[in-house]
Amino acid sequence: MTKAPLRKELHEENRLSWNEATKAHNSHKGDQAKFFLEGGSTLFPEEKELLGDIVGLTLAHLQCNAGQDTLSLARLGAVVTGVDISDEAIAFAQKLQTKTGIPAIFHRADVFDWLEEKALAGEQFHITPFYDLPDTHTTANEHLHQLEPLAADA
Repeated sequence: MTKAPLRKELHEENRLSWNEATKAHNSHKGDQAKFFLEGGSTLFPEEKELLGDIVGLTLAHLQCNAGQDTLSLARLGAVVTGVDISDEAIAFAQKLQTKTGIPAIFHRADVFDWLEEKALAGEQFHITPFYDLPDTHTTANEHLHQLEPLAADA
C-alpha cells in the first residue's frame, strides 16, 4: 500500500472519529448562539494579547472544530476561514455562524488537501495558526511556505 492511500484511509477514520467526538463535545455546552449573541468569546485574554490587532487581516483557522474560536476571531475583526475534517463540526459551525451573524466561512476538508489547494492557487493569509499538524506529510509541508503570513501592510 502506498503512503497516499494509507493517509486517506487514516484520515477517513479520523474524520469519522471527530464526527462522533463533536456530537459529544457540543451536547453539554448549552446555547452557544446565545453565548455569542451576548458578546461571548472563547479566546483567553492572553490569546487576544498575543494576536494583537487583527482587524481586516485574513486568517485561515485550521482544525477549527465546531467554529467557536473561529467566530471569536472573526468578532475581533479578522476575515476568517475555518477548515476542519469533521462533517459534524463544520455543519455545527455553519449553523452557529448563521444564528449569530458573525461573518466567517467554513470548509469541510482534509487540512492537508486544503493547504495544497490554497497554496497551488497562490492564496495567502496574514495569520495561519497550525495546531498539531504532523511534520511527516511532505505534500502539505512543501506548500506551507506559500501560506506564510503576509506582511502586516500587505
